[in-house]
Amino acid sequence: MRPVERYILSLVVLLSFASIANAVAAEERTINFSVSEVPGLITVSSDLNTTNLLPGFEYHYTLSVRWGIPNESLRAITADRIKLYINVRPVENNTFIYFKKDGEKIRQYFFVLECAIENDSCSNTSVLSKDIEVYYLLAPGANVSLEQLAISASLAPFADEETVEEVDSLISRLSGEHLNEELSKRFDNARRMADDGDYASARDELNKIVSLIPVPTPVSSTPASEDRNNNWDLILGILLALVVLLLVVLSATFLSRKGRRRNNKEGFEALEEHEIKGHDYVEEPETPPENVEYKPPEEKKGDQPVVQRVPDWFG
Repeated sequence: MRPVERYILSLVVLLSFASIANAVAAEERTINFSVSEVPGLITVSSDLNTTNLLPGFEYHYTLSVRWGIPNESLRAITADRIKLYINVRPVENNTFIYFKKDGEKIRQYFFVLECAIENDSCSNTSVLSKDIEVYYLLAPGANVSLEQLAISASLAPFADEETVEEVDSLISRLSGEHLNEELSKRFDNARRMADDGDYASARDELNKIVSLIPVPTPVSSTPASEDRNNNWDLILGILLALVVLLLVVLSATFLSRKGRRRNNKEGFEALEEHEIKGHDYVEEPETPPENVEYKPPEEKKGDQPVVQRVPDWFG
């Protein structure tokens, strides 16, 4: 084989190996798996029997709602807790079916079933069932042959996001308020409504509570600088009063000491005079001066006036 042929053959072999290597490196495999949603979230049973009823009388039945999610749905799940929001209500335009909560009639009933996941199943701390008391009152003369009760289950609350945020904001606000006993009970009831998923009713109740909170006394809107000036004026006034009080005290003390010194001086002078005069000295009363009447000298008759001669050289 000529050198040129050998070269071409070698090149073909190398290209063949390269193509095989590229084919192995680009291999792709797919895994097929089936996807299905859980067939149901809850199971429901009841003892409802509304035949042969007496109009005008209240009847009461029990409706049981239970957790219906199988353990297979909990395998490899990353959540540690799952909540089911349940809503039970009569169909529209029905006024004979109702419920009671805290002694009051309500048209809808909300509650929550909760699964605390441990080892791909619900633990003993889970709440997996709820029995509801359903009341029925047939009005006299009502022409009713069929009744319907709707039970809804959802993995999310029965409210839009805006309502949920509003309820959370109201709960957060009222948690910091000092509510009286009555408002505290209503607040706890509203929180239970929210916990059960009845956000619409919870919102209405929370707004009523807010409207019943006493309005605090308005705070003075005096600027901070003016407040500081008022404080300084008050401090200066107090200091001035203290200075005046101190001056009064010092003046009283000075006058008191001066009076004591004067009294002491008079006492010393009296003592000195007493020592000079002696202990037996008795002061005699002063004798008033005698009244002496002045009489001019009598002029004698016959007496000549005295004439004195003046020397000649004087003149």
